[in-house]
Amino acid sequence: RNDKSWALDEALIKEKVIQQNIRSSVITYTSGNHKDYILAFAKLDRLGLTVLSEIESDLAYLASRRLIEKSIQFALLILLIALIVSIVFTKRITQALSVLYRGTLKIGEGDFTSKINVASGDEIGHLANSFNIMSDKIGSLLEQEKEKVGLEKELATAQTVQNTFFPTDTKTCGPLTISGRYLPATQC
Repeated sequence: RNDKSWALDEALIKEKVIQQNIRSSVITYTSGNHKDYILAFAKLDRLGLTVLSEIESDLAYLASRRLIEKSIQFALLILLIALIVSIVFTKRITQALSVLYRGTLKIGEGDFTSKINVASGDEIGHLANSFNIMSDKIGSLLEQEKEKVGLEKELATAQTVQNTFFPTDTKTCGPLTISGRYLPATQC
């Protein structure tokens, strides 16, 4: 049982408060009609008065309950907004990554002309731009390699032609000995 809580008649409680040697305090009590009350009092010794203030507990705590309810509603609203924003951003990132993935598949198949179009200024947009630059460079290097292979084939053909024009064996015709010699051109 709490020292400050009494289930007595209101008049009796107020009389006890006035008679106590306590200068000020707050107590709770239940009235005869089974309602809970909060009673605050302060004694003004110079004036010989005691000031009493009484309010129903439900009414006193109503503002705090409303504040708690509003706080919970506000927190739920913030959570809902955060959820919606996270879903939107997740979908945007997932779509951009899907475009990048399809681009890598095309590059894997040898299509270096396809471009990845991700219209964003974030890291994924920068990654897509870097991917496009890399794809262009790889395509350019493959073209250069094809040209190099073509030149090597032409050089091999030229060397075969040279070999047929200049015999490598020595011919002797009487006192005369004929031999041929050639030096191939430097290769690139």
